[in-house]
Amino acid sequence: MINGQPDPREATFDRINHRFGDSAVEDQMLFVNSVVPLTEQLEFYSFANYSRREGDSAGFFRRALDTRNVPVIHPEGFLPLILTQSDDVSAFGGIRGDAAGWGFDLSVGYGSNDFDFNVGNSVNTSLGAASPTEFFAGTLKNEQTTVNLDVTRGFDVGLAYPLNVAAGIEYRRDTYQIKPGQFESFTGSGSQVFPGFRPGDAVNQARHNWSGYVEFDADLTDKLSTSFAARYEDYSDFGTTLSGKLSSRYAFTERVALRGTISNGFRAPSLSQQLYSTTATNFIGGVPFDVRTFPVTSPIAQALGAEPLDAEESTNFSLGLVIQPTDNWSVTLDGYHVKVRDRIVLSGNLTGAAVRDFLATQGFPNVDGGRYFTNAVDTTTEGIDLVSTTDYDLGSAGALTVTAALNYNTTDLDRIAANPAVLEAVDLNLQRIDRVEIGRITKGVPKYKGVLGLDWSLDRWSARLGTTYYGTYWVFDTVPEEDQKFGAEWVFDTSVSFKVNKSFTLTAGVDNLTDELPDEVIPANSFNGILPFSGGNSPFGFNGRFFYGRATLRF
Repeated sequence: MINGQPDPREATFDRINHRFGDSAVEDQMLFVNSVVPLTEQLEFYSFANYSRREGDSAGFFRRALDTRNVPVIHPEGFLPLILTQSDDVSAFGGIRGDAAGWGFDLSVGYGSNDFDFNVGNSVNTSLGAASPTEFFAGTLKNEQTTVNLDVTRGFDVGLAYPLNVAAGIEYRRDTYQIKPGQFESFTGSGSQVFPGFRPGDAVNQARHNWSGYVEFDADLTDKLSTSFAARYEDYSDFGTTLSGKLSSRYAFTERVALRGTISNGFRAPSLSQQLYSTTATNFIGGVPFDVRTFPVTSPIAQALGAEPLDAEESTNFSLGLVIQPTDNWSVTLDGYHVKVRDRIVLSGNLTGAAVRDFLATQGFPNVDGGRYFTNAVDTTTEGIDLVSTTDYDLGSAGALTVTAALNYNTTDLDRIAANPAVLEAVDLNLQRIDRVEIGRITKGVPKYKGVLGLDWSLDRWSARLGTTYYGTYWVFDTVPEEDQKFGAEWVFDTSVSFKVNKSFTLTAGVDNLTDELPDEVIPANSFNGILPFSGGNSPFGFNGRFFYGRATLRF
């Protein structure tokens, strides 16, 4: 509008002002793998990787008279860009072989990732006409160093077969850094689409842990085999834990066997789950909100109910039946039960006038809400896996393998922790774990998934035709009337390969052969039709048919 009248430029506004889909990316990768014999019993091995990925993605269009725009800089509005560069480096080396009757593997490894955020075609409204349009918004960096020693040996203890013993120790050091962006990217409201990391966001933290394990595998009789493993870990920030696993397999006949496993697990929260912070646009009730993820150590997050993260602990049970009706046909049926206590999830988006006003007083103007990681739920996942594999000898026509698989699983919430008192004090209507998060955990993925694959080979030729069935799933909204159930789909993939020689292979293929797309979202959730698909929820994406070619050289 201009002086209360429609802007005449809108009558011919025929350009695309949003992007929807995958980011434009450019990858450069190099991988080296080598083995050098040292003696008849020892060899040195190493592998290293370097890769760089440059990404170009867009946020939401800021209209000309939007409060997030400076019209003198962008008189017709603008589409802000997030320009990223990710550098991955890893290098591992070790010695393995046999010494004094033991097989051993001693290795040292290092890996790192640097992720730079740059913002283009943007503006910081707090700076007015003096604002730049390009910003360096900061860097995330992860590093990990590991030292491992694994040993194995068989012992004759009077059983029909040797008792196999494996043991190992590991030292691991993790570091996590957040480096601030340039001043113009974070001051005031910050650069549009991605406000830069502030000096207060800066992190340079490390932790280490020692771990050791031992495992025993034995055939107690011709029909009964069993294994036992225990693992001890000592974290510099989460103390010590002891995990164990007991597995057994009983063969009723040569073609029928029963197997089972009981174990418990432990997972310390990652450094990024504890320390990461950023502002992103989330859709709530079909409306975009700028919501900031706060580290749990932040006083702001604690004022919204955040608590120090604890480790996840799990208990796992599985029971399976293995059947081989013929020499060329095998069938497995496995059921599992996994209970996770203190599961680490993101809180709901905590929004509203009280939260907005509070965040403004804490130096975050134009931020509509906050969220953080929390241990506020316990879950139980149960499921069944059925897999059938059959090999066919087609004589002069080659060989064919048919694989069919079906998975059914459900996840239930056993506990949702009550709101902390400090969150209740901000707004009684806020829920740390809201119905959107409940839906994501319990109904956000299909209960059923099926796979059917045909793999054929003849001399230098090979081909594959496969289909995957994805069952229905739900996406919940803050408004129950805007919940949506998405229908089941079949997705077909195919490829053909030709082995030119022992080292060189050519492959051509098509993913999603029939160009299937997920259901479109209901109008209330489509942001005026701009977002036709529920981007992060479809198990097979929304890009449709994809053609590819690949050349593989092994030397």
